Amino acid sequence: MRQPIQQQDYSALLAIQRDLRRSILPSRFEQAQETGPRTLHLGLRTVDGLHWLELSWCVEAPRLFRCPPPTRGKGRSTLAQQCQHGLGGQVLVELHQPPWERLLEFRFAPRPDSPIQRRLVLELMGRHSNIFLLDADSRILSIGRQVRASQSRLRPLASGDLYLPPPPRPLAWPDPAAGPDPWRKAVERSHGSLAEALVASHAGVSPLLARQLCDDARLDPAAPPATLSLQAWETLHGAWQQWLQALAGDALGFRPWRAGYRVWPAAGSQDEPESSSTFPEARYYGPLLLQQQLQRRQQRLEQTLRQALAREQRHLAQQQQRLQGVDEQGRLQRQAHLLMCRSDGQSLGHRRLHLEDPMGGPGETVVLRPELTLIANAQQRYARVRKLRRSVAAIMPRIATHRLRSTALEDHLALLELHGTETDHHNHVALLEDLEEELGRTGLLRRGGGERQGSRRRRGTATRPLELLSPGGVRLQVGRNSLQNDRIALREARSGDLWFHAQELPGSHVVLKAAEAERVESRDLQAAADLAAHFSRGRGSGRVPVVCAASETLQRIPGAGPGLVRLRGYEVLWGVPCHGAAMVADQRQAAMPSLS
Repeated sequence: MRQPIQQQDYSALLAIQRDLRRSILPSRFEQAQETGPRTLHLGLRTVDGLHWLELSWCVEAPRLFRCPPPTRGKGRSTLAQQCQHGLGGQVLVELHQPPWERLLEFRFAPRPDSPIQRRLVLELMGRHSNIFLLDADSRILSIGRQVRASQSRLRPLASGDLYLPPPPRPLAWPDPAAGPDPWRKAVERSHGSLAEALVASHAGVSPLLARQLCDDARLDPAAPPATLSLQAWETLHGAWQQWLQALAGDALGFRPWRAGYRVWPAAGSQDEPESSSTFPEARYYGPLLLQQQLQRRQQRLEQTLRQALAREQRHLAQQQQRLQGVDEQGRLQRQAHLLMCRSDGQSLGHRRLHLEDPMGGPGETVVLRPELTLIANAQQRYARVRKLRRSVAAIMPRIATHRLRSTALEDHLALLELHGTETDHHNHVALLEDLEEELGRTGLLRRGGGERQGSRRRRGTATRPLELLSPGGVRLQVGRNSLQNDRIALREARSGDLWFHAQELPGSHVVLKAAEAERVESRDLQAAADLAAHFSRGRGSGRVPVVCAASETLQRIPGAGPGLVRLRGYEVLWGVPCHGAAMVADQRQAAMPSLS
């Protein structure tokens, strides 16, 4: 299940803005590069060194924070080029955040005492987030996302237009001097739950802040405001005042809170915020964004595989239908024989004719072409029979090819579903790259202008299969994609090793390295069968038939992709998928060195 990413609200942006004032003002612009979709990195140099900022206007997580130096991108986007050209030689002299708005302006000038020449405006407003590079007259030089008139009637924006700030929400500003009663009445006038009423009654209050206020007051955010007692309102107002005091003071900063973070201290907490030099926001957002990126990448591969599988199955059905049409050659040949047996073979004008069998067999009514003689109609049927006989030699190899491709695609899809929940990001990336490389080699996936196929292999970063230990201490290898299946079953297997695979089901190859052990017990065989059952499409069943064969009996299928084998002689064991799942979970929890 995808973990939701916390959105940066007004309080978080204010905390970051104050930290940037202390750490990077003034600073000279040096570099801009776009390292991801709707994500820009700015390099700013101060007397302490080069500092990097990550600015993103993506829908999933619009954000701004200090970050470590980013990896160098393969190219530079139009926005990054415009920033590099427009901000070159400029100095960041001021940061401006309008009251109670999730908007921050970076103001640049040639020197600290010069007039403002460039402004970089970042708007963090959910799906409406955007970034703008403005000149001294507030005209848009470059924009992160064009806003057409069909998307916004109030505020269409494009390059060359005059920049207009977003219209403010018609809400009251939080007032520290407001007493508990006026504040409570303002909240009660709003509809919905307590958290929704807090958001709808005052500017600068996000759903996250409303939950934090309710949490500090020990209240249910989903409770209706009318059900709260006076004491509960006083407690909630105390948390509200503590938040306003934190905004007015110097206590804002990153603090871990539940699955995310908060920037103002909780009630009764004396915890100090984490230092921005340790990049706490980057440590929070980085893994979550990588996880989302991998999930999107995996979904794209799954969609590609399903489309390719449907296409192959459609082609297979077409060839099988053509092969069924070949079966009518006997009927056509009999009709031609009966026509040739007629004494009036040169007659014309027959549209429908009943033919009697001179040998006493059943007669047959045929449809003829009236402009042709009976002999010419018979010759047409003979030609059709010869064509159908020739087509058999062409159709059968096509059927075999489509069946092999369908089997390979089903294996790819099954392995992606079985191992697509890999928790280790490096392994997950490597598995997806393996599959992309294989699909690119077969022409199912178009590769971009990045590295060439196989370049990662030449760098020596080939992925390794999952490795476990059987109850008897014998090493077990589990292939997590077709390339690993091919490697452990055909290239790395030694004489004496045992190969396991779910019978007639897509799944992983499992190899028991019996050649390395002095003795293999029945429990080792059962553990291998359980793993093969768990890493197969039959993992939802109670028991799965598993094929066990000696590795030396495996043969590669000519013309088939990696991971497809045929074997000579085998025995069938019954694997229990839940036992295999427990075995994997136990060894992962123990963090055994043999586990890759």
